[in-house]
Amino acid sequence: MENDSNNKEEILMSLVCTFPDRVFTEMDQNDIIEICSRKSSYRPPDEKDKIEKDMDPLFQERNPQMPPLGSRVKRGRDWRYENQDDYGPGTVIGHSKRDEWLIVEWDTGLRWPYRFGTTGTPSDKYDVELCCDPRVLVNELIATGCLVTRETIPTVLPRSSAIKRAIPVGFFGKTGFGEIKMKVKEILAQFLQWKALEQ
Repeated sequence: MENDSNNKEEILMSLVCTFPDRVFTEMDQNDIIEICSRKSSYRPPDEKDKIEKDMDPLFQERNPQMPPLGSRVKRGRDWRYENQDDYGPGTVIGHSKRDEWLIVEWDTGLRWPYRFGTTGTPSDKYDVELCCDPRVLVNELIATGCLVTRETIPTVLPRSSAIKRAIPVGFFGKTGFGEIKMKVKEILAQFLQWKALEQ
């Protein structure tokens, strides 16, 4: 049965046209609809192995002409992968070992490699293209594709009673890759200085 749709009615119509003499129970129909809507997950083993090798290791930029990690993408002009993206945007999480291929994590959580031409010729294939669609979180605090900014930590303690509650949480700020921004001794010295001024 050939069907590239995820529409329930189209799947059932295709089923009836392909097997006009068969009667399918409601349970059979539901199973067929589920399989058709998830058929991109059912790849032949050799193709899955090729994809897994292609995506190992993730989170590496190999080609400066490709979109950088964290770029948001959506279906491109040469899309041929049915519903792998669930018709939504995704995030570049790596450059493939194959030339002109990158790895995308869709907002649904699935990860796949896609073509992204870099030669600038008409023969380039673009399975995905850059977009500005933000990541929308559903029951999550953070996920791949979220835009985050670094919190700035004040260097002088404010003179308020709220600082007593803020010291354990707010003044152990971290920069980019987890380096401690202020040493514990400096924090303690500032706290004692603030305490003396408050009295």
